[in-house]
Amino acid sequence: MCKSDCLRAVRFVITKDERIWSDNTHWTLAYILKYDVDVTVLDIPMYIVDFREEAPIIFDKNGAVFDSLFDIKSSIASAQRIQERIDKGWRPLNLSYKIINLKTDICNLLIEEGNNNVQDKNK
Repeated sequence: MCKSDCLRAVRFVITKDERIWSDNTHWTLAYILKYDVDVTVLDIPMYIVDFREEAPIIFDKNGAVFDSLFDIKSSIASAQRIQERIDKGWRPLNLSYKIINLKTDICNLLIEEGNNNVQDKNK
């Protein structure tokens, strides 16, 4: 995926308790591997679904969510499923992982699996 020409949008979810989740984890990881840890959310196709208000708010950067009511509703519904799991205690409040550590762990795993093309610039 990190070598793909396809640039799929990453959905970020801001939960009621103000945690931020990347709901398309596999594409988030692909972008980190492709562009390194200096990549920002403004560098990639992405949109945000924010549940802090009574009605969800969606921020669409450069048409990342297709221009149809169906796609927008589907995006919000997918994000809503995460919010419901969080409401049921799916992830502890103190769970955190730094992106730099995640990239290092992924690179190490790929190297262990025999992918010699991976270099962790942060070591």
